[in-house]
Amino acid sequence: MTKHPPRWQAHATKGYDAAMSRRCGQLLTEIVANHHRRQAILADPLDLHRELFASFAPSDHPEYAGTYRGTPGTSLFDRRISAESQLEPGNDYEFCLPGEVVSRMAELLKNSRDLLADTNADDFGRLIALTYTFCKSAWPLTPIGVQD
Repeated sequence: MTKHPPRWQAHATKGYDAAMSRRCGQLLTEIVANHHRRQAILADPLDLHRELFASFAPSDHPEYAGTYRGTPGTSLFDRRISAESQLEPGNDYEFCLPGEVVSRMAELLKNSRDLLADTNADDFGRLIALTYTFCKSAWPLTPIGVQD
Protein backbone atom coordinates (compact mmCIF):
# COMPACT_ATOMS: atom_id res chain seq x y z
CA MET A 1 0.00 0.00 0.00
CA THR A 2 1.34 3.43 -0.97
CA LYS A 3 1.74 5.82 1.93
CA HIS A 4 0.48 9.28 1.08
CA PRO A 5 2.63 12.15 2.29
CA PRO A 6 1.07 14.32 4.97
CA ARG A 7 -1.01 17.33 4.04
CA TRP A 8 0.61 20.53 5.19
CA GLN A 9 -1.20 23.64 6.28
CA ALA A 10 1.44 25.71 8.04
CA HIS A 11 -1.12 28.24 9.24
CA ALA A 12 -2.91 25.49 11.21
CA THR A 13 0.21 24.80 13.31
CA LYS A 14 0.17 25.91 16.94
CA GLY A 15 2.01 29.20 17.38
CA TYR A 16 2.02 30.01 13.65
CA ASP A 17 0.30 33.41 13.85
CA ALA A 18 2.49 34.75 16.65
CA ALA A 19 5.72 33.41 15.15
CA MET A 20 4.96 34.67 11.65
CA SER A 21 3.78 38.08 12.87
CA ARG A 22 7.03 38.53 14.76
CA ARG A 23 9.22 37.18 11.94
CA CYS A 24 7.49 39.15 9.18
CA GLY A 25 7.98 42.36 11.14
CA GLN A 26 11.69 41.59 11.41
CA LEU A 27 11.82 40.61 7.76
CA LEU A 28 10.29 43.89 6.61
CA THR A 29 12.99 45.77 8.50
CA GLU A 30 15.67 43.59 6.90
CA ILE A 31 14.27 44.04 3.40
CA VAL A 32 14.08 47.82 3.73
CA ALA A 33 17.52 48.20 5.32
CA ASN A 34 19.58 45.56 3.53
CA HIS A 35 19.96 45.77 -0.25
CA HIS A 36 21.73 42.40 -0.44
CA ARG A 37 18.96 40.66 1.50
CA ARG A 38 16.36 42.18 -0.83
CA GLN A 39 18.27 41.09 -3.91
CA ALA A 40 18.78 37.57 -2.58
CA ILE A 41 15.03 37.18 -2.04
CA LEU A 42 14.30 38.43 -5.56
CA ALA A 43 16.95 36.11 -7.00
CA ASP A 44 15.70 32.96 -5.27
CA PRO A 45 12.85 33.00 -2.74
CA LEU A 46 13.32 29.34 -1.79
CA ASP A 47 15.80 30.17 0.97
CA LEU A 48 13.32 32.65 2.44
CA HIS A 49 10.51 30.10 2.23
CA ARG A 50 12.70 27.53 3.99
CA GLU A 51 13.66 30.08 6.63
CA LEU A 52 10.05 31.07 7.32
CA PHE A 53 8.40 27.66 7.16
CA ALA A 54 10.96 25.03 8.22
CA SER A 55 9.82 25.03 11.82
CA PHE A 56 6.23 24.34 10.71
CA ALA A 57 6.94 21.57 8.17
CA PRO A 58 6.25 17.95 9.12
CA SER A 59 9.44 16.56 10.67
CA ASP A 60 9.49 13.63 8.22
CA HIS A 61 9.03 15.97 5.22
CA PRO A 62 11.43 18.90 5.73
CA GLU A 63 11.42 19.51 1.96
CA TYR A 64 7.95 21.05 2.31
CA ALA A 65 9.77 24.23 3.27
CA GLY A 66 11.97 25.70 0.56
CA THR A 67 11.34 23.25 -2.28
CA TYR A 68 9.22 23.79 -5.38
CA ARG A 69 6.51 21.30 -6.17
CA GLY A 70 7.74 19.25 -9.09
CA THR A 71 11.31 18.94 -7.79
CA PRO A 72 12.68 15.52 -8.80
CA GLY A 73 13.79 13.24 -5.99
CA THR A 74 11.43 14.76 -3.41
CA SER A 75 7.95 13.92 -2.18
CA LEU A 76 6.85 17.05 -4.06
CA PHE A 77 7.85 15.70 -7.48
CA ASP A 78 4.32 14.87 -8.61
CA ARG A 79 2.42 16.73 -5.88
CA ARG A 80 -0.78 18.21 -7.21
CA ILE A 81 -2.68 20.61 -4.98
CA SER A 82 -6.12 22.08 -4.89
CA ALA A 83 -8.08 24.37 -2.62
CA GLU A 84 -11.66 25.34 -2.05
CA SER A 85 -12.50 28.64 -3.67
CA GLN A 86 -13.01 31.46 -1.23
CA LEU A 87 -15.00 33.38 -3.85
CA GLU A 88 -17.12 30.48 -5.09
CA PRO A 89 -17.84 28.12 -2.17
CA GLY A 90 -18.39 24.58 -3.37
CA ASN A 91 -15.83 24.90 -6.15
CA ASP A 92 -12.37 23.43 -5.81
CA TYR A 93 -9.50 24.62 -7.98
CA GLU A 94 -6.36 22.77 -8.88
CA PHE A 95 -3.29 24.94 -8.92
CA CYS A 96 -0.68 24.71 -11.66
CA LEU A 97 0.72 21.30 -12.34
CA PRO A 98 3.93 20.36 -10.52
CA GLY A 99 5.98 20.41 -13.73
CA GLU A 100 4.99 24.06 -14.35
CA VAL A 101 5.97 25.52 -10.99
CA VAL A 102 9.65 26.20 -11.75
CA SER A 103 8.94 27.98 -15.04
CA ARG A 104 6.07 30.00 -13.56
CA MET A 105 8.25 31.08 -10.64
CA ALA A 106 11.04 32.06 -13.01
CA GLU A 107 8.55 34.18 -14.97
CA LEU A 108 7.18 35.73 -11.77
CA LEU A 109 10.66 36.63 -10.53
CA LYS A 110 11.74 38.07 -13.88
CA ASN A 111 8.60 40.17 -14.19
CA SER A 112 8.94 41.35 -10.60
CA ARG A 113 12.55 42.41 -11.12
CA ASP A 114 11.63 44.20 -14.36
CA LEU A 115 8.73 46.03 -12.70
CA LEU A 116 10.81 47.10 -9.73
CA ALA A 117 13.54 48.38 -12.06
CA ASP A 118 11.10 50.49 -14.12
CA THR A 119 12.03 54.07 -13.23
CA ASN A 120 8.92 55.44 -14.96
CA ALA A 121 6.45 53.60 -12.74
CA ASP A 122 5.09 55.12 -9.54
CA ASP A 123 4.59 53.02 -6.41
CA PHE A 124 0.87 52.46 -7.08
CA GLY A 125 1.59 51.33 -10.64
CA ARG A 126 4.26 48.94 -9.39
CA LEU A 127 1.90 47.52 -6.78
CA ILE A 128 -0.83 46.88 -9.33
CA ALA A 129 1.63 45.37 -11.82
CA LEU A 130 3.24 43.14 -9.17
CA THR A 131 -0.18 42.00 -7.99
CA TYR A 132 -1.18 41.12 -11.54
CA THR A 133 2.11 39.33 -12.13
CA PHE A 134 1.69 37.28 -8.94
CA CYS A 135 -1.90 36.35 -9.77
CA LYS A 136 -1.00 35.36 -13.32
CA SER A 137 1.78 33.09 -12.08
CA ALA A 138 -0.01 31.54 -9.12
CA TRP A 139 -3.63 31.51 -10.29
CA PRO A 140 -5.38 28.15 -10.13
CA LEU A 141 -5.19 26.07 -13.27
CA THR A 142 -8.76 24.85 -13.48
CA PRO A 143 -11.88 24.04 -11.51
CA ILE A 144 -11.89 20.35 -10.53
CA GLY A 145 -15.33 19.92 -9.08
CA VAL A 146 -18.56 21.57 -8.17
CA GLN A 147 -20.83 20.57 -5.36
CA ASP A 148 -24.60 20.83 -5.92
